[in-house]
Amino acid sequence: MGEGRVEGEIRFWRDSGQTLNAKTAKSAKWGGLDFGWGFRAVQHFRFCWRSWRSWRFLLLSNGSVGRLGIVMSIEEIASQTLNSAFRVHSQLGPGLLESADEACLWYDLTKAGLRALRQVPQPILYDSLQRNEGYRLDLLVEESIIIEIKAVEKVSPVHHLQLKTYLKLSRKTLGFLINFNVPLLKEGVHRMVLNHPESKGRK
Repeated sequence: MGEGRVEGEIRFWRDSGQTLNAKTAKSAKWGGLDFGWGFRAVQHFRFCWRSWRSWRFLLLSNGSVGRLGIVMSIEEIASQTLNSAFRVHSQLGPGLLESADEACLWYDLTKAGLRALRQVPQPILYDSLQRNEGYRLDLLVEESIIIEIKAVEKVSPVHHLQLKTYLKLSRKTLGFLINFNVPLLKEGVHRMVLNHPESKGRK
């Protein structure tokens, strides 16, 4: 076959971890033309694809990547979220509107490098009825943790059930009910988990 013969055997396995032999790909020729660059490009693409799939699995199963590009577990995100809440309460104290506490907590979270969204509309599906906006999350941190903010004299049982409903419908596993209208914020922080893999034995 002369120069038309491809030197070496190159096999592509769609889901295997096998990579092309660089020497073989470099020397691959057809019709007198060097197509080694093409094989190297395919090799690079397959490497990037496998890397992306690995990162995607890591993020979906274990945690998230903040705005600063740091990979964090959901518990690390939770810890930073509570740190921000304590900073806000220590600076401002109790007695503010819920909207003010929410805005300040959102600001501190984003300043700390976390992705946080305010008043996030969520869809609901009941039987064959679907509504694009069935409820709103006060704060959603790193697409993982729901924060429900209160500024009340006393948190009632229905507030806990409200957060539980939000977790169930949004398919999240971790949420915090935070009442800022207390002398010490540790008295107003309520953690709730729902099928949370990192919280076995924790409440």
